[in-house]
Amino acid sequence: MSLAPNRILVLLDGGSHCQEALQRACLVAEETDQPLDVLWFGARPLWQGVEDTLAQQHGDRTTHLLDPTTSLFETLRREWVRESYSLVVKGCDPGHGRPGLTTPLDWRLLREVPAPVLLVKRLESWVGGRVLAAINPLHDGAVQRALDTSVLRTAQLICSLAQAQLHTVVATEPPMLGASAEDQVASLISARAEASVQALCQRLQLSPQQHHIGEGPAEFWISQVSNDLNAALLVISTSARAGVSGTLFGNTAEDILDRTETDVLVMRAGTEVLDHHH
Repeated sequence: MSLAPNRILVLLDGGSHCQEALQRACLVAEETDQPLDVLWFGARPLWQGVEDTLAQQHGDRTTHLLDPTTSLFETLRREWVRESYSLVVKGCDPGHGRPGLTTPLDWRLLREVPAPVLLVKRLESWVGGRVLAAINPLHDGAVQRALDTSVLRTAQLICSLAQAQLHTVVATEPPMLGASAEDQVASLISARAEASVQALCQRLQLSPQQHHIGEGPAEFWISQVSNDLNAALLVISTSARAGVSGTLFGNTAEDILDRTETDVLVMRAGTEVLDHHH
């Protein structure tokens, strides 16, 4: 689903990283010259402090207070019929790793919202930092190619706005006995990944500062590189499994959320944060 670059939506509930999410959303809205919609779905007493902060932030905005009897996701579905959003921003819940009977809210956002989702963890500026784009160039499927393209273009756009460095990260499969010869030797797999990511970046006319290629699992390698680089932002993609599939197998994007210390921007196939000619 391709979304028009209409508005940015920030979801606030007064919980962890709520203030960080509001400030980040205001900055992105200001830099990209997009209107900002604020949707508050937390307890009303907590709203007062956020309201004071919001009064000093981005001017072109509309604020909505969700009725306590109304479902957040019903509201989001209704809003999408009325107007598509180019980006959804929320503070990242640090408790995803704890066992629970229900799917964490942030995971549901990644599975159900048809737009890029930015989960914010800190206040540090992205300006002059490192933006890490996680891709899988060895996968030959059309959906993955679209996701990789979306991740790289979005990461480069953010780099141009924030004067940041673009880095890529690729997690490769381990060597397997019985596979084709090129998949039985780690160095050959790594070399093939290096050639593939360079070819992709050349096609998109991108020149990343560095490619970080290592053996997976992806959630461990991508998180390790992100933390080692002290990345300002990690841009990843998701296949957004839902239902039984999501419950049994999960999603790599969801697994990464609690393993990295930085802001995470999650892309869906066919979506862009901005029209690049904006």
